[in-house]
Order: sequence, then C-alpha cells, then structure tokens
Amino acid sequence: MKALRFSRNQGRYAAAMVASRFRPGAGATVGPLSLIDDDPPELPDGGWQRVWPRLTGICGSDLSTIDGQSSRYFEDFVSFPFVPGHEIVAELTEMQATAAANPQMLLGIIEQAQEAAESVDLDEAGTRVLIDMQLQAAGWEADTV
Repeated sequence: MKALRFSRNQGRYAAAMVASRFRPGAGATVGPLSLIDDDPPELPDGGWQRVWPRLTGICGSDLSTIDGQSSRYFEDFVSFPFVPGHEIVAELTEMQATAAANPQMLLGIIEQAQEAAESVDLDEAGTRVLIDMQLQAAGWEADTV
C-alpha cells in the first residue's frame, strides 16, 4: 500500500522549517516526509477491521509538523516514523458484506449509536473540562480553566 511517512530527521526537519518561512507548504518538499510502499499493519485481534481509505485529510497539526512549525514539546511521546492523515472516509469491506447479508444487524448498530449520542451532552467548555480531567488522571498538568 502507498503511505506518506514522516520520519525523525533533525536536518530535514530544520530544512522544512526554513523552506516553509518562504512559502507555506514548502516544507513537504525538503522535510522528512516521503511516499513509501508498505505492507498493511497486522490487525491486533478479531475485534478490529481493516479500513480502505477513499479520501484522506491531513489535519492542521500534522501540516505544521510537516512544515517544521510544530511544537517539539510532545516529541518524546510521539512514535516515529508516523503516517499523517487521521481524517478519513473509508470502506469497511467486511462490515459491508456482513450488513448486506444481515441488514437487521446494521440497524441494531445504528440504534445503539443513536442512543449513545443522545446521552452525550457536552458543549466546548464541558469537553475541555473532561479532557483536562483525563490528562490530569494520566499525570499531565492541565492549564485550561
């Protein structure tokens, strides 16, 4: 499969930082980003399903990293190399085949998702409080109020 891979390379990261100051996005051409052929990762267990991306987006924080403009604060906690692009539209081929054979099962999943969505009532402030509590529980210091 084809994948973009961002590797840890200080020199190329610095080159991306310099290039992006002249033209936003230029860091991708000189930085530690490459298009590779790779084997699909193994699935951890039978509860996982493979997704086949149809469209992929790269979020702002990944773009900042590619351009050499991201904070290096969390670098010790990020595994390198990494594949940017966690915003996807994908096919779940196994689930689609199962749903075609048993549409009632799919309706049950949709009903469960609707029930779960109705029980969540968070605005942005409530979401920030929840995230801060989880960060603090994991040993991080949360500075938002």
